Amino acid sequence: MEQLEHKSRENDEKKELNILTFNCKNIQTCGMFFDELLNSTDIFLIQEHWLFNFQMNLLNELHQNICGIGKDFDDKDPINPTNLPRGYGGTGILWRKDLNNFINPLDIENDRICCVELLGSSKLLLVSVYLPCKGSPSDSLEFYNCIDQLHEIVQRYSDSHSIIIGGDFNENILSKIDTRRNKYLVDFLNENRLYTEENGITIVNCGGKGTSTIDFLLFKHDFKENVVCMETMDNVATNVSDHYPVKAKVKFIINAKEKSKCSNSRILPMSGKTPWNKIDKDAYKTLVENGLDNLSSLENKYEVDRAFQNMNSLLFNSAKSCCPAPRKRFRKPKLKVMNQEISDAIVMKKKWAV
Repeated sequence: MEQLEHKSRENDEKKELNILTFNCKNIQTCGMFFDELLNSTDIFLIQEHWLFNFQMNLLNELHQNICGIGKDFDDKDPINPTNLPRGYGGTGILWRKDLNNFINPLDIENDRICCVELLGSSKLLLVSVYLPCKGSPSDSLEFYNCIDQLHEIVQRYSDSHSIIIGGDFNENILSKIDTRRNKYLVDFLNENRLYTEENGITIVNCGGKGTSTIDFLLFKHDFKENVVCMETMDNVATNVSDHYPVKAKVKFIINAKEKSKCSNSRILPMSGKTPWNKIDKDAYKTLVENGLDNLSSLENKYEVDRAFQNMNSLLFNSAKSCCPAPRKRFRKPKLKVMNQEISDAIVMKKKWAV
């Protein structure tokens, strides 16, 4: 019966989308959560799924009517499946299967940012982001790099796409806190004309008391009239995370005529902020000039989108060719505090307790 309903929905015209962002804190405990919300939600922007690289197929096994993609923290250096530590981090985007033919996954080279393109009456770029917590200087550097990459994404696709960014920002965007992290994030919003709304506390402590607002859905100002409503869902019975989901209903038309556009859309991979101070600018200029000579001229107005993508490809590949390879950063090994004396003392304590 559900399969028949699924097929019939593909042929219907959908005029509204329900989009939800949620830091799930281990997606393997969220099966009942998706069961409860699937009928009222079309797209889930997920953070902290805690899956490893070899487990990413589980995103398509959560529910028979859900599929999706994800990024994991060991994406570039997969961990051996034996003797696994507890998972952490990761982002993903899940959607109802009847939207599958309208969605085009994008390649973003950052495990904290996941993107898909949704084809309807226009192009909609959906971004799930999980920004680093406050911590060491390296965490702050990663925070700024993630913001820079979000800035690059927004700048690149603002002219051709509507954009919705959802996630755990680990900062209260709406607060007046005067920290460098908060200011960097707020400047990014202001520069790109992004806005959000105050919807109350989104994270609680172990005692169930609300502590902060760090989960948001962001929209471009020119998309504001399409946002019907937004809310923090603090009454989902099956939510076992310490974060509340944030949900928005937006006007967006989808019908079967738009399916063919998915195969015609091409979006370039992102690789972070370009270090222009380290690039050989003469070599870059030469590559761009040679590439411009090879670009074909426009025959009609309908080729503007293709020309735009070709120009982006030229600039991106030229910069990448002249850019030095990034230095690989290795995590410091964890401090080993256990030794034989402590181990023997623990054994003796257990014997005396008996």
